[in-house]
Amino acid sequence: MNHALIVAGGTGSRMGLGYNKVFAQLGSEPVLAHVIRAFERSANIDSITVVAGNPDAETVDADHGAVSEIAARAGFSKLRPSVAGGSTRMQSVENGLRALAPSDEDVILIQDGGRPFVSVELIDRVLEAADEFGAAVCGVRPKDSIQTISADGFVERTHQRSALLAVHTPAAAHWGLLREAREKARNEGYLDAPGYEDSALLALLGAKVKVVPSFYENIKITSPEDLVLAETLLNSREESC
Repeated sequence: MNHALIVAGGTGSRMGLGYNKVFAQLGSEPVLAHVIRAFERSANIDSITVVAGNPDAETVDADHGAVSEIAARAGFSKLRPSVAGGSTRMQSVENGLRALAPSDEDVILIQDGGRPFVSVELIDRVLEAADEFGAAVCGVRPKDSIQTISADGFVERTHQRSALLAVHTPAAAHWGLLREAREKARNEGYLDAPGYEDSALLALLGAKVKVVPSFYENIKITSPEDLVLAETLLNSREESC
């Protein structure tokens, strides 16, 4: 079976909203509804679990809804009960995995709740790569030059963009492989280290993580400017239909 785990914690502090950014309105519905719908439409996804911040797993204030309310309004059929998140992204993923209790051959797709333009095609291509290679991640090559800087603010090294990946989601792996990578990271003390996500843990385990090309519009909403851009992208898509 193929299980989607949508990580949708957060408090909206960088957005200045006062509530979780995934409940921000994008077009006629919340950001989170756009994300769930892509996985709902994929014929290859068997279940969807949203891991939200503790208040959001069941309810938030009346103005901004809750996961269960979004599901009811949209008629999603693959959505399982929401799971309360942890204090970090990696802990939230852990909570979601425990709720799923998957078998070793099941494929887990981990998705950012703030990426409303993930597509069915991308989901299916990541799944196909994970089936073939055991694990996969998607992303794009950076458009800007990337440099390493010193602690006191001087350029130390310029990296070749052709060898770099700006990581997007979904990422996917067979549960047996993902469990092994997480156990190793937990035992060695870097499961919650800054900058790590599951494809990095898999690579550190020595697993081959296949890179699937994403698209630049697969943005992650983290700031007010991102939400403005998302509205522009959404309007452009609707006008082209």
